[in-house]
Amino acid sequence: MKRSHILPPAALLILAGCYPAAGDERPEVSAPAVTASVASTQFERTTADAVEFQQFLPGISVDVLYGGIDQGVPTGQLAKLGAGVTFPAHSHSSSYYAVIIAGQFQHWEEGDADRGPVMTAGAHFYQPGGNLHYDSCLGPEACIVSVIFPERADVTVPQ
Repeated sequence: MKRSHILPPAALLILAGCYPAAGDERPEVSAPAVTASVASTQFERTTADAVEFQQFLPGISVDVLYGGIDQGVPTGQLAKLGAGVTFPAHSHSSSYYAVIIAGQFQHWEEGDADRGPVMTAGAHFYQPGGNLHYDSCLGPEACIVSVIFPERADVTVPQ
């Protein structure tokens, strides 16, 4: 069965749900939060060429596998960053695990002396919640990253 997706047009904010911290004003978003739902409990599989990434912002798109951004539930997603795209400083209220599926990817935290190693398919990392960090796809091809939020998915971008 086909999964259905509801994605806001300002989706770059959703690679982890880029919203200000609780209590701050949120940017205007004209569509509902990112969610995914499986229409059936039957066996399902999707080939790589059939994955339906939805654009968040120029150069960044997501395929939500389960859960949803800013829904307060465990969430799994595939994030796709175009070659040369860098996701600016941001944090999440909870931790996540990521596995690089394709591309040359870098992930680093605020204050790191460098951007860390170039990670390729099979590399993985753990990002604790609350820490400012960055993501970058070096190219020449797009980067695809599997991101699992065991508790909830959201994003805060400092102002």
